[in-house]
Amino acid sequence: MGDAVNKIEKKYLENTMFLPIVGGPSHINSKYHVNTLVYELAKKFHGESIFVNASVIQESKELAEGILNSNYFEELKGYWERLDTVIVGIGGPLSYKKSKWRDLLNDEDFEDLKMREAIGDCCCCFFDREGKVSKGNLYKRRIGVSLETLQKVPCSIGIARGKVKARAILALLKKGYINTLMTDQETVLEILRIDKRNII
Repeated sequence: MGDAVNKIEKKYLENTMFLPIVGGPSHINSKYHVNTLVYELAKKFHGESIFVNASVIQESKELAEGILNSNYFEELKGYWERLDTVIVGIGGPLSYKKSKWRDLLNDEDFEDLKMREAIGDCCCCFFDREGKVSKGNLYKRRIGVSLETLQKVPCSIGIARGKVKARAILALLKKGYINTLMTDQETVLEILRIDKRNII
């Protein structure tokens, strides 16, 4: 995601607001913080920005609810309800080691996701090969928009590449959670191969 943001050319846009749609990663991965990406995008388009001051995964459902229902979060949630364009990354299977936020998950989370046959994630929501969101304890501890919210956004752009992510990308496209994809040829060919063989 950071590479994609860096390659976007500068352009002046009037009345634009840039904001994160999920919480941040752990302190270990702070250089990949969503606030940094939001700031860089806002700067490129001469827009305004708001930031999030919470990790994407909280220790408990109660902590997550407290943050989401706090006064400071009201403005951000208001914008989440009227998004017109989103840019999201797509995570691969549970074995995928390059995620910038999965270090926040515990052993119980991974066991639950395996049981639910999760194949990938988007906006820190895990889902199975049919695109069904895994709504266990982990889901209740997250800070971010839902995939159902993403589905209603007029322009939802997914950025991902790698054959290992092809099944996850295809599931998101088929459910309509994203309607635009930025990827490479190798990944597209793998998506088409899987779709043709119907072996999601």
